[in-house]
Amino acid sequence: MKYHLSISSIFGAAIAIGASLPTMAQLPTATLKGTTIYPADFLPPQQVCAQNTQTKRTFCVETKQGQNKFSIPVSAGSYEIYARECQ
Repeated sequence: MKYHLSISSIFGAAIAIGASLPTMAQLPTATLKGTTIYPADFLPPQQVCAQNTQTKRTFCVETKQGQNKFSIPVSAGSYEIYARECQ
């Protein structure tokens, strides 16, 4: 049986990852990796989230000031990715 992870962002990029697994109990996991941007001379701490478009389950990570790379482990599904400045 083959499962697919489809990832899309507000910027319109899409990625598909497939994995062959024998049972539904072993659903695949993947890691979303990307780069954040901010319209200023510095990059503040941000919360980057990936929300499953069907289940609405949300996976989030926080970046530190100046950190532009992020990595979010997720389960299979289609995701919308967003970031917001940490308070």
